[in-house]
Amino acid sequence: MHFTESQTNPFSLIVLDRRKLQDSFPKDADKKQINKICREQLQLEICKYLLEYYSQFLPSANSKLSLDNISNLFEFDKTENGKPFIKARQAIDDSVQNPIINFNISHSNDLYVCAFSEKNIGIDIEYLKKKRKFIDLAKEYFFENEIKYLLAIDGEQPERFYRLWTLKEATLKAFGGKLADDLCNINVDFSDLNKPIIKYIGEHMATSCNDSFNANVVYLADGEYICSLVEYDT
Repeated sequence: MHFTESQTNPFSLIVLDRRKLQDSFPKDADKKQINKICREQLQLEICKYLLEYYSQFLPSANSKLSLDNISNLFEFDKTENGKPFIKARQAIDDSVQNPIINFNISHSNDLYVCAFSEKNIGIDIEYLKKKRKFIDLAKEYFFENEIKYLLAIDGEQPERFYRLWTLKEATLKAFGGKLADDLCNINVDFSDLNKPIIKYIGEHMATSCNDSFNANVVYLADGEYICSLVEYDT
């Protein structure tokens, strides 16, 4: 899948459904083995994306790119805040500077997702039918305006909770923050229902989290899952 906010600010999204890989699972596979198979398949899809991305960006590099040599061409690394990114080990085309690709991964129930962007990016996915103590969690982590949004319409609490929760987590992951430390400092304002405004209330990210956020919420697997993606410029 590929979602694009604008021509100047694209991001790509890989969605892997564990249910579609069932034929490749051993009959006696346990949960650990199944997750390992899914992670390996996701890694393969990531490699395929990199081949496609760099082939389009650098057409003359096509002859150098293949799944067999991709580990020699690309390096997976992390920022000081723990944010993962991918960079070329060496110039694929000496005439062009290769961009660094940021990526982030999330998993819930049967779905694994990976988002890519040239900007800092975070992603979070949740299974909407997963039962949680929404009100208790909201009281601990949500601001007054968020609780008001959560309780505004009867029957929509689960979806509204996960919309807020995934946006908060995706924001922290885009920055590289830690869930336990910073989740309650992220404020999501749904005054405009079509475009959430994300603010950081605190000191830790005050200089980095500003109006440069680009937040997107998508529904996957026939609406069973909600997935939030947040990009920001440093």
